[in-house]
Amino acid sequence: AETVSRHADGFGNDPVLRNSLEVGGEYMFRMRGEAHIWSPDAVATLQHAVRQGSWQTFKDYSAQIDSETARAQSIRGLFKIRLAEETGRKKVALD
Repeated sequence: AETVSRHADGFGNDPVLRNSLEVGGEYMFRMRGEAHIWSPDAVATLQHAVRQGSWQTFKDYSAQIDSETARAQSIRGLFKIRLAEETGRKKVALD
């Protein structure tokens, strides 16, 4: 009975919980923890994008992550990728 109850809690069709997100997980926000690219807003936006199948919401998530890397929280944030034309070089064919 307990197993069935837990399964219903996790996989039920409660309309009240349909648009809410679970609390916690591997990337749970900690008030006095160190800063990470995976901010609570970014994780929530990604979860909404996946659950809604929304390309626009995913683009919003991507923009949030890109802005976090600009704060130099990762190696990626320390680099600026430039196109060949910006450096006066020719494109390299990949075929």
